[in-house]
Amino acid sequence: MSIYAYQLLKGLGLSEQRAIRVLPSIKVQSLDANQIICRKGSQPEAWTHIVAGLVSAGIPDNNGVITPINIFGPGTWFGEIAILNRQALMLECICLTPVRILTMPLAQAVEAFESEAEFSRYVARLVAWRTQQHAEMLTLMRLGSPQLRVVMGLALFAEALHNSNSHLPTNGLNDNLEIPLKQSLLAALCGVSRGVFSECVQQLSAAGWVRLNYATLALSNIVVWRKFSNQYRQSRINSVKPSMQEILSLMAEAAGREPDSSLRTQ
Repeated sequence: MSIYAYQLLKGLGLSEQRAIRVLPSIKVQSLDANQIICRKGSQPEAWTHIVAGLVSAGIPDNNGVITPINIFGPGTWFGEIAILNRQALMLECICLTPVRILTMPLAQAVEAFESEAEFSRYVARLVAWRTQQHAEMLTLMRLGSPQLRVVMGLALFAEALHNSNSHLPTNGLNDNLEIPLKQSLLAALCGVSRGVFSECVQQLSAAGWVRLNYATLALSNIVVWRKFSNQYRQSRINSVKPSMQEILSLMAEAAGREPDSSLRTQ
């Protein structure tokens, strides 16, 4: 793990001298599913890297239900906003699966940010991208149609694992991505009822974008899922009430093929 951590630190733009200095302070932890890593409003003590597993970052309501704004997969750092402003966290991070994390003390990250140019550029770019992504996803997940919340919620998983250095197992040429969560939990994460979720994924399955299992599901062609979410953010952010047919047409467009006119919403 020390070699992995050293290479990870170097990949952030840290100088060799800095990486060697930070390395002894790096800690590794194993966490259980549903375990909260950091609470909204808390003061973070470390910057966190996911070695394995899935973490959801979102905003909890009065009942403790978290609206996911982002899903972080293996190979991902999160919590970097605290490096810039040292303020309390705006999102709550919870383990969706068993997770293994690696943490860098926040004080070490702040010191590196203030003195290592390459590292500060890395963090600044990450903060800028995540801030924009969070604002867009908050609009979509809170104001969007139930169908859009389901599709964009599933797209978060495709993005998280497509961006990761280490993916969950995939099968076949279409790059099917098994999501290791029950459909009932996915519905809750998307902020819709189980019935609405089932109706949406049935239509996604009929169009070839989802493969349904007994209690779970797999996304087919995660590259298209990621391309769809990027295109939607960039050009259709004001359209938050699309029908399922419109969403399926956008998926087909992202794949570079004509939509199936036989698909109709109920």
